[in-house]
Parts: sequence; structure tokens; C-alpha cells
Amino acid sequence: MNIAIIGSNRGIGLELVKQFCDEDFNVYAFCRKKTKQLEEISPYRIIEEFDVTEKDRLSDKLSHGMPEKFDFIINVSGILKEDNEQSFEKDLINQFVVNAIGPINIFRAFSPLLTQGSKFAVLTSQLGSLANNESGGRFGYRMSKAAANMACKNLAIEGLKDKVTVIMLHPGYVEADMTDHNADITTTQSAKGLIKIIKEITSDQSGTFWHVNGQELPW
Repeated sequence: MNIAIIGSNRGIGLELVKQFCDEDFNVYAFCRKKTKQLEEISPYRIIEEFDVTEKDRLSDKLSHGMPEKFDFIINVSGILKEDNEQSFEKDLINQFVVNAIGPINIFRAFSPLLTQGSKFAVLTSQLGSLANNESGGRFGYRMSKAAANMACKNLAIEGLKDKVTVIMLHPGYVEADMTDHNADITTTQSAKGLIKIIKEITSDQSGTFWHVNGQELPW
């Protein structure tokens, strides 16, 4: 099976590469810049300078050396900016571009390599759930993740004609750079749970939103 992981050079993305490689999948690791840790895992291929915000360059990166079909594509790329009065609008827009527009750019760039049975998974966040928001704050992150969920719901509808499954995943509160390594679960635990959901999800569940623990999340 052929797996593409976007945002593969650290954190959850790196752990997903490792676990899929341990299962002998052909892992194509996409990132802006490779790390020593990624090289040491030795995925099938490492594709650098892959920036989800550079829509016009993504297809060029997929123009050679790719398989006829990707079974799973997992987008881990995302950014979190804390609310800052001085840079609020700039940070909000930046988060929208990466977190909400990025998945659309990826899906459309990869669309020729998505066929019946392919699955496209995007790491969003339960902070993007309107129904679950009880604490407020993090305007840009919450808003961009809610927009990402809507984008993926639209992509799920687009994917119906080719029988491509699209799902949104909350990875849990994970020990990673984004959380200053102060969190509830490790990247190893998160990646294991995410892989289980991706493998088990069915086409009639396309467009749904899941917690890493297997619980379907409200919008």
C-alpha cells in the first residue's frame, strides 16, 4: 500500500511515518525540510520543499516518481498561534491559509492519484467544534479548524464520484512542539489511534469527524 504523509518531519507526522514503515507500507514523506530523525526512519521516499500554501507548486512535486494510486493520504500540517493583540489579524489569516486552505490545495493536487478506495485524512482539532466550545479563546486556531472541517466536508462530497473517503481527525492533546510537550498522550499513542481509525473507516462514513479515541465528534 502507498501512503502519503504531509508534514512528516516531526511530531505526529514523524511518528506516523515510523509506524507505517514498521508495517512495511510504501511511505512517501512530504515536508518543507527533512530532519535527521526522518532520514533515520528511511521511508520509501522523502519529498522536500512541499509547502501546502504554495498551490501552484504542489502539482509539480507530484509530477514524477509517484505511484499510480495512493491508498491513504494524511495531512498533518497545521499551525497554532496564541491570541496576540499586536499581530491578531495577521496570525488569524496565516492560520486560515495553512489550516483551512492547505487541505483543499493538497486534495486537489493529489486528485489524479486518488481513486476508488483511497482515503484522505486531515488532522484538525476538537477546538474547531462549535458544539464542544466551552472555554473560548484561541480565535484564529478555533476558527481555522472549524473552517478546515467545513472544507473537508465539501471535499468529501467532491470525492463521492470517485469513491474517495475523506475524514477529519482530532489527534488528542499530544506531547509535541505545538503543546510544549505538556499534554495527555504521546505521539506514539496518538499515531497508533489515528492509524486504527484510518484503516477501519468506511466509505459511508466519509465527511465525519473523529477523536483519536474512536469517538465521533460533534460539529
